Amino acid sequence: CGMLCYWALLIDLSVLSNRICAFVLIFGHVLSEVLLFLLAFTFLLVSFSSAVVAMKVNDEDFSTIPRTMKSFTQMFLGMASSDVYTHLVDFPLLFACVVVFCFSTGLFMVNLLVAQLACAYGAAYRDMLGWARLKRGAVCVASMGSVTQKRWDRFVGALMFDEPCKFGEGDIGMPGAVQLSEPANANVTTTEAIRRFGGSTAASAPWPEDDTAKAEDADDRMERVEHLLKRMTQKIVASGRGGQGSAGHSSGMESSNKSGEDYSGHD
Repeated sequence: CGMLCYWALLIDLSVLSNRICAFVLIFGHVLSEVLLFLLAFTFLLVSFSSAVVAMKVNDEDFSTIPRTMKSFTQMFLGMASSDVYTHLVDFPLLFACVVVFCFSTGLFMVNLLVAQLACAYGAAYRDMLGWARLKRGAVCVASMGSVTQKRWDRFVGALMFDEPCKFGEGDIGMPGAVQLSEPANANVTTTEAIRRFGGSTAASAPWPEDDTAKAEDADDRMERVEHLLKRMTQKIVASGRGGQGSAGHSSGMESSNKSGEDYSGHD
């Protein structure tokens, strides 16, 4: 028991990996469903064992409640010998009780356990990585009390929070951060995400106004005006083509009528 408790304490090392820590948390989350299954199984086991013993069956495997519970458990786990089932033929009522117990536990209860585990895992899967990070943070906070001040100061000094970070070659940024490098093609961006303002960098100086929103509103207005003019031009061109077609059709009809009248006059 002491060795089991010692190895159980090593579960805290799972915080070193978010994936392993998430698995441990999921295991603890679905363990309650397994406990509910064991509780229901124990209830059925005791009730069926009491009912079989009350029959006063002349069989050593079903003579007392403990022996009956042992026999039913072996049947559920598939560990019962063939002799147990052979004696059931001589007792039809006992055989019926065994069949009902096997159907209730082996089919209904086991399938219900699988459904409960699937639903519990599906509900916890969406948040398991967040739980793992919270668990890691809780372990880190709990272990902070055992860290000496000298070791903590050395750790903070190694992070170099006082040195400014570099956004690029010759582009010095702000201090107080840990800079991580990545390949240039990992996250390609076509727009500048850093907004720069000219002037003094003193903390007492007022923050400059951001005119980006105003410029974007002006650009949007110009685009809407251009789109409206384009649509109006297309409508004017389309209406002009339709007028020319109707005028040509009417002139053709007049010329045909005139030629008909000349032909009749000639006759």
